[in-house]
Amino acid sequence: MLKRLSLLLLVMLFYLPGFCQVKEIVDRDIKLVSHVPEFCNIKSKSELKHLWKEFRKKNPQYFEIVSLDTAAIAYLIDKISDTTETSVSVKCGNDLPYNLKTGDIAFQLFKNIVGLLPMHAVTGIQWDFYGCDELCDYIYLLKSDRLKFQAQLRAYFSGPKGKAWLRIMKQKLTREEYDKAVKEL
Repeated sequence: MLKRLSLLLLVMLFYLPGFCQVKEIVDRDIKLVSHVPEFCNIKSKSELKHLWKEFRKKNPQYFEIVSLDTAAIAYLIDKISDTTETSVSVKCGNDLPYNLKTGDIAFQLFKNIVGLLPMHAVTGIQWDFYGCDELCDYIYLLKSDRLKFQAQLRAYFSGPKGKAWLRIMKQKLTREEYDKAVKEL
C-alpha cells in the first residue's frame, strides 16, 4: 500500500509542472500563431489530411496549443477578451480582409479543441451556419460583444452541461455513458 501511494505521489510530481505550464504555453504560443486554418470546400479526406500536414509545418505553435486539449479551454476562454490586433487576417465572404485580434485566434483554437459548439445552449440565440464553420461564422459575436460571449462560453463550459458536452465530443463512451451525458444536457 505504501509503495503504491509513493508511486502515485511520484507520478503526480512529474505531471504537476506540466499542468502548471498550460497557461504559460497558451500565453507564449498564441502570440506566435501566424495564421488560422481556413479549409473550406475540401474535396476529399486525403486533401484535408494534406492541408493539415502543411498547416502544421508552417504553424507549430497553433498545434502545440491544440495538443493541450481540454486543459487549455479555460485559458483560451480567458484570452477571448484580448483585443490586441495581430498580423493574422481572414477574408469573410465579400468583406475586406479582417485583422484578427488575439481573442479571435483564441476562439479558433478553442473551437478546434471542443469541436462542434452548442451555440444555442451557450448563447440562447438561434444559430444557423452560413459558411463552413470557419471563424467567419462567429466573427460578429466576437466583434459586437466579445465580453458577453466570453462570459457565456465560460459559464457553459465550466458548468455541468458543458462538461457533459465535452465528454460526448471528446471521449469514447459506452451507450449507457452517452445516454447519461445526453440527459445532462
